[in-house]
Amino acid sequence: MCGRIDQRRRASAALAAAIVRCDPEDAGIILAGALDVLSAGAPPTRFLDLAEEAQEWAAWAAPDELYHYGMAILAELGRTPVRRAWRRNLARLALAGLSVEECRQAFAARGCEAVRRE
Repeated sequence: MCGRIDQRRRASAALAAAIVRCDPEDAGIILAGALDVLSAGAPPTRFLDLAEEAQEWAAWAAPDELYHYGMAILAELGRTPVRRAWRRNLARLALAGLSVEECRQAFAARGCEAVRRE
C-alpha cells in the first residue's frame, strides 16, 4: 500500500515539474486535453435515485462541464413549466456567495421585475 502511494506521489511530482517547464500555451492545451479525457463526460443514464446520480456526476465533473451543462439546463428550465420551489432553489444555489448588491445587479440587468419593485 505505501509503495503505491509513494509511486503516485513521485509520478505527481514529475507531472507537476513537467507542466512548469512547459510553455504556458502548450501546457494549457495538454492539460485541457487531459481534463477532457479524465472528466465525467455526459450525465449517466438513470439506474439509481435521480438526485443521487446527479450529485455523483457533478462531484466528478470538470468545472467547464458544470458550467456548460448548468447553463443548458437552466436555459431549458426557463422554457419549461416547473415547480416554483424548484426555481427558488436553483436561484438560491446559483446566487450563493454573491452579495445582495451583486444579486440585485444581476437581476436588474436581466429585467427582473421583482427586484426592481423593491
